[in-house]
Amino acid sequence: MLDYARADDTVVVTALDRLGRSVAEVTCTIAELGERRILLRALCEGIDTATPSGRAVAAIMAGPMCAVPVQRFDGSGAVLRKVS
Repeated sequence: MLDYARADDTVVVTALDRLGRSVAEVTCTIAELGERRILLRALCEGIDTATPSGRAVAAIMAGPMCAVPVQRFDGSGAVLRKVS
């Protein structure tokens, strides 16, 4: 989905946990969407980055977690990808 989304598109999810497998991955996805000027609407949480309050909530959520690099591993211990 992220490969197809462009600036000014809106990604609608039922809940924020649909954006990743961990809190770190979700917050980094939120940050990436913001950097690419892609709007986000999370129905359960009531977050809509098209509004000033939604942008503020997203900025607070995406801020500190993406500063710490996180590695995700598969069952064999190989690094699948580095989330930065």
